[in-house]
Amino acid sequence: FGEKTYYEVLEVEVSVDTREIQSAYMKLAKRYHPDRFASEADDVKRTAAEIFALATLARDTLSDASRRNAYQRQLSGDPDPDTPRVDHLIQAEKIFREGEALLKKKEYGPALQRFTLARELDASEGDFHALYGWTYFVVNREAPGAERIGIEALEKSISLAPESSKGYYYLAQLYKAVDKPDLARLGESSESGPTILFPADATTLELSREGGA
Repeated sequence: FGEKTYYEVLEVEVSVDTREIQSAYMKLAKRYHPDRFASEADDVKRTAAEIFALATLARDTLSDASRRNAYQRQLSGDPDPDTPRVDHLIQAEKIFREGEALLKKKEYGPALQRFTLARELDASEGDFHALYGWTYFVVNREAPGAERIGIEALEKSISLAPESSKGYYYLAQLYKAVDKPDLARLGESSESGPTILFPADATTLELSREGGA
């Protein structure tokens, strides 16, 4: 899927209209929705989530006239290369905020989908990796490798945004959830980043308790 155009991802013609785009997207969404792979191996679930996120990005891009025009220019090699990049950054931030809202409502699966897509659009944003890593761990806690994937994403968050508290905070929460209090304390007051000064929010603590139940 990584080498395909958005049209090829959705299996549609370049002249496709919005209604056909949505129809094609729904077919892929049903096939690759992460909920369908809940009992599968970790790498299978990750692949399904990535395909689902890519299909969503393709649908969102081709359904919007201005974004579609910018994407067409990118495909044809026309100038103005910054337009799609800026557009993706704006879209990534919007999707990330949607994920945060879903997380507050305890809709962990849909929140993970949004964080996955936001990270695909802008891999340079540390906070995207932080909430992806924490939510991935919560959703897939029983799956092999979930702890490792969560930690890797959170460490990536810290390396990209050492001034942000999110990576340290959620890394500490993850270590608490897997009963590693010494590592949790290191995460809360890391010498390489800021000490966490704000109290744990109820949602995060509840997730930790649920994960340890």
